[in-house]
Amino acid sequence: MAYADPLSEKLFTLINASDGDAIVSYYHGDPFMIPRSDLPALIASKDITEIKDNSISEDQHDIKIVLTLVTDIRDDFGETAGIVAGWQTLYDIFEGRDSNYILKSTSIMDILRSNSELDNQAHIDTTSPMVVNYGFSLGKRGENTISLEASLSVPIFFTQIR
Repeated sequence: MAYADPLSEKLFTLINASDGDAIVSYYHGDPFMIPRSDLPALIASKDITEIKDNSISEDQHDIKIVLTLVTDIRDDFGETAGIVAGWQTLYDIFEGRDSNYILKSTSIMDILRSNSELDNQAHIDTTSPMVVNYGFSLGKRGENTISLEASLSVPIFFTQIR
């Protein structure tokens, strides 16, 4: 059985409950190949773990989990021929906005910002900026694949008694 980090699981559960079924599948770690039928997919990978003294008997854990959303560029081609931006699905799921510029309640950014207390112990650090990086990928997720990806580093902290 593969290891599933409980913090990643918590983020997946939170997002899955509120995203309006926009995300088809969830992956722990960075998979090389994702079946087209599993897209859009959300991937959680640990980036950094820092453990430091919080008090005489407690450690503070600062963890960054990178959430990567992968979409298939072909989903945005539609019926029209010619040049298509292809970013609509990715933008909408990650930081879709209403006409008044406010994040949609189904967007990953709003879900995370509105639910920063993951439970009594773990919290998303909302004092740290949340930056989404967008990119185009050719062949990263499998041979001859074209995907659009967005990544967000989510800072999480909690304390643990030693």
